[in-house]
Amino acid sequence: MAKKQKKNGRHAVDSGKTTYRVLMATARLVAAVLLAVLLYLAVVGGYQMGYQLFSDAPYGASEGVTVTFTVEAGESTAQVAQELEESGLIESALIFRLQSLLFQTRIVAGTYQLGDGMSSREILRILGNVT
Repeated sequence: MAKKQKKNGRHAVDSGKTTYRVLMATARLVAAVLLAVLLYLAVVGGYQMGYQLFSDAPYGASEGVTVTFTVEAGESTAQVAQELEESGLIESALIFRLQSLLFQTRIVAGTYQLGDGMSSREILRILGNVT
């Protein structure tokens, strides 16, 4: 009888070790999948941001509409970018600000004629009086 109890005890210990191993393997698998998904999202997000920063593609469909846009003296790039985004001329104020930093363009006060089919880089060149 004592031998049976001993065997049952071993089975319980072996079963516990097996359960632990299975749980650890599952946890490693879940962690690997989660890491792969996060890496994928980071790569896709980085690509999209890079594309927006360096692309000269126009935002939206061009309907041939020209908008008069005024930059007041003392307005910051952030303010101008926000106004451009609100008016629908650019897709992202953040990307416009990053382009301004990246391409070292200072926005000059004045009144400009901007088309709805212009890219944010084109608009930045115009507002910075860059030829």
